[in-house]
Amino acid sequence: MCSRHYIRSSILVNALLEHIRYLHSLAKKSPNLLYSLIFDKQELQLVTLRNSIVAEINVILEQLENLTTVEKKLYSDYALGKITEDKYDMLEKSLKVDQDTLKQELTEKQNFKNKLAPFDAEKIDTFIHVLLSFENIDEFTFELATYLIDYLEIYDPIIQNNVKCQAVKIHYHHIGCFEQTNIVIKK
Repeated sequence: MCSRHYIRSSILVNALLEHIRYLHSLAKKSPNLLYSLIFDKQELQLVTLRNSIVAEINVILEQLENLTTVEKKLYSDYALGKITEDKYDMLEKSLKVDQDTLKQELTEKQNFKNKLAPFDAEKIDTFIHVLLSFENIDEFTFELATYLIDYLEIYDPIIQNNVKCQAVKIHYHHIGCFEQTNIVIKK
C-alpha cells in the first residue's frame, strides 16, 4: 500500500496491467492506429503546453508594460515635486528590481517555448516495437515495468457519485503520458 496516496499495490498493479494490455491489444491489431492515437495525444499535449506558455508570456509582457507606466508616472510626480528625491530613488530601484525579475522570467519562458519540439516519430515506433516484443502479457512483471514504464503520477483519492476513485498518470518510456487512468478503489 502506498500510504501517502492510500492505494493498495494490488489495485495499482491491476490497473497498470489493464492499461498495458489495452495498448498491447491495439498494437497487435493495428500498430498504425496506436501510432496515430499516441501522435494525436502528444500533439494535443504539445499545443496545450505551448498555448499555456504563450499565455504566461503575455501576462509578463502586460506586467512589464504596467511597470513602465508606473515608472513614467513616478518620474512625472518627481518632476512636479510631488515626491522627494529620496522617495523617487527608492521607488525607482524597487521598480528596476521588479522589471529585471520579470525580464529574466520572460527570457526563461521564451527559451522554454522555443525548445518545445514536435514529438519524434521514431520514439513512438520504438515504444510500439518494445510493446510488441512481449508475446503475451499475462502478469505484471519487473521486465514489463522496466521496459515500458518511466514513472507514475498518483493523485489523492476523490469521491465521485459515491465511488472512491484515484487518478493515475502512467508515463511510458519514449512517449510520455498517454492518458490518465482512473482507478475505482471502493464502491
